[in-house]
Formats: sequence, C-alpha cells, structure tokens
Amino acid sequence: MNWQLRALLVLVPVLALGGVVLLSTGSKSKPVPPRGSGGAPSEVQTRSVPSDSAVSVVAAPPPPPSKPSVVPEKPTEDSLATAMHALEDTDPEQALELARHGQALWPNGTLAAEFAATEVKCLYRLGMPSEGRGAAEAMVNKYPTSKWAIEVERQTGAHPHVDH
Repeated sequence: MNWQLRALLVLVPVLALGGVVLLSTGSKSKPVPPRGSGGAPSEVQTRSVPSDSAVSVVAAPPPPPSKPSVVPEKPTEDSLATAMHALEDTDPEQALELARHGQALWPNGTLAAEFAATEVKCLYRLGMPSEGRGAAEAMVNKYPTSKWAIEVERQTGAHPHVDH
C-alpha cells in the first residue's frame, strides 16, 4: 500500500471526529455555573462560545461532601463496637475510624482486643497490608490470650513475642 493511501486512511477518521466535535459544539451559549456560589443547578448562567470552537465548555460537578463522622457523641464501649461491626464489611474506612476511637477511649477496656482486631481487619480490607501486619503484631503482643488475638494470628500469621 502506498504512503498516500495510508495517510488518507488515517486522515479521514481524524477529520470525521473533528467534524463531530464541531457539530456538537454548534450551540452559541453553554450553561456555566455561577462563580462563588454553591447554588442549586437551576441557577445557571450562560456564556457565549464561538460556534467554530472545537472546545466544549463543561462545568465540573461540585466535590462530594466529606463523610460525616460516625462516632456517636457520647458512645459506650458496646455501642461503638456495634456500630463498628455494622460498617466493617460495607465501609471499612469508617469502621477503622471507630476501632481507633474505641482504642483511644478504652485502651484497657473489655472490648480493647476486639477494637484492635477490627483495626487489623480494616487495614487489610483497605489495601494496606504493611500497616495491617504491624497492627496485627502489636495487637497479638498486647492481647496474646484473647480469642481476637488467636483469630488475628490465624489470619495474618502474626505471632506473639515470647521472652525466654
């Protein structure tokens, strides 16, 4: 195949795509959200755009609102653990926040090992195996006889440090 035919085979689709872009931007005014206001979508301003422009003016959607904290105002150890386990599979990031909050509030509480084990599980689920392994080692060393330490040890291979 000669070079002119090859060039034509490449050039025709490019020109066709350019024509589609020009036709799709044929409208003279495009909606543009007002600056500085988080207004409703009904508050749209228009800006004149030349019809021969190949650039489409599209307003970016507003950023999603940040997740509100799921930590109750005055949680009990049990209510925090219940909320944490409810989020463990669906929202490990929030469950991790609750697990760490529980550890901070009750470092020697009756559910401390459970909070630490959930932290390990959530770190692995969030794709942070190095952090999860470190948290697993610390958890197994701090609570070597708890059922949660045995579970974490079985799942991660973390072993308690034993002084001989």
